[in-house]
Amino acid sequence: MKEDRRSGRRVKSPETGEMMVLAVSGQSTIKGKVFDYSDYGIGIIDYESTQKLHINENIFGIISAHFMDDIHFTGRIVRMDSVESITGVKIILGIQFLNIIPIIDRMIALGINVQLSD
Repeated sequence: MKEDRRSGRRVKSPETGEMMVLAVSGQSTIKGKVFDYSDYGIGIIDYESTQKLHINENIFGIISAHFMDDIHFTGRIVRMDSVESITGVKIILGIQFLNIIPIIDRMIALGINVQLSD
């Protein structure tokens, strides 16, 4: 199950950047933007954390955007990596959900133009 987030169909779309994440992991509060998502987990970028985060730490939170109902999730941090963006190198946080959440189906039902990648 560890590789499910990376092996599942992941989505990036113009709306992805409008999706925000508020979460708690251990003693840390996290606020960030969704980088990509799948039914198995999400990537969070441009995040701020009140304390240092650790791989395999449990995390729970809310994914929200103006065009959809909030999605509550519980999972664990499975990856911390760097990616290049227009504004420089950023750290991405990979979260794997404890239970599958059909986010892709929700986006398609809302008429969001999803771009699937493997």
